[in-house]
Amino acid sequence: MARYPFGGGWQIGKRRRRSAAPLAATVLLGAAVAAVAAGLWWYDQPNVQAPAWPAGVAAVVNGREIPTADVERRAADEPRSAGSAEEASKAVLDTLIEETLLIERAASMDLVRGDPVVKARLLDLLAERQATASAPTEETLRAYYASHLDRFTGPLRVDVDEVYVPVSSPESAARALEKASEAAARLRQGEPYSQVVRALGDRPPRPLPRGVITIEEFTKARGQAAARSAAALAKGQVADPQLGGSGYSVYLLSERLEPEALPYEEVVESVRRAYAASVRREALEQLAVELRRTADVRLPPGGSGEGSGESK
Repeated sequence: MARYPFGGGWQIGKRRRRSAAPLAATVLLGAAVAAVAAGLWWYDQPNVQAPAWPAGVAAVVNGREIPTADVERRAADEPRSAGSAEEASKAVLDTLIEETLLIERAASMDLVRGDPVVKARLLDLLAERQATASAPTEETLRAYYASHLDRFTGPLRVDVDEVYVPVSSPESAARALEKASEAAARLRQGEPYSQVVRALGDRPPRPLPRGVITIEEFTKARGQAAARSAAALAKGQVADPQLGGSGYSVYLLSERLEPEALPYEEVVESVRRAYAASVRREALEQLAVELRRTADVRLPPGGSGEGSGESK
């Protein structure tokens, strides 16, 4: 059996077993020292680099990247101050970091669901991200224009003749209504407008513009109720007397020009905006369908919709 020196004499195996614990501690301590030394050596090496910072990223906030382009864009929009451009960019970055943290907190509090304005804006932004970024060709825009002509038409245009009967006092209201009703009846019987207005009408405080005007212009002059009444008339028809601010008015529609499609060249920017909106809407609808396929949607038993009463 092997012998080991201890306490000035030679001891056998029993003494060796009692000295095993201190020996193990010494070994572990040495390993720890070696690990620290290795770490210090690695840190001190000039050719060992930390992981590369992602390109085009100004900051990372709780795992969310803030692109440098966002900082530059915001800094360009900010009014110039006395500080340097670097100071302005740093201030913008600080603002974006704080906004990211605040939005993160708002999301954690589920505030987005309760605000319809925020939800609508988020859906718009999501649609923009989903939609293709390529600009539409001229051929694409013209095809969209041709298939949606009803969206690119001019307004209804009308030429309205008015017989105005003033109401000077509450007592005269009944008599004024009788005269206005008589004017409407005579116009419907085909009597010329010029004769009817001379016999029964007065000059209104604010005469209508002469000739053909848009229904919007008529609305500004006589109000929504009168405009709805005039828009419902066919050419040559007469509306029932309508009470305005200071009297009754009878309207004769002498001309009606239906809305017509405006030339493409006049509405090309409107076509471009409408087409972009349709692309975003379709992209969002497609995304919603894809998300629905993998979503866990639960409905009460007997509820409407796919997946009623079960988890998908």
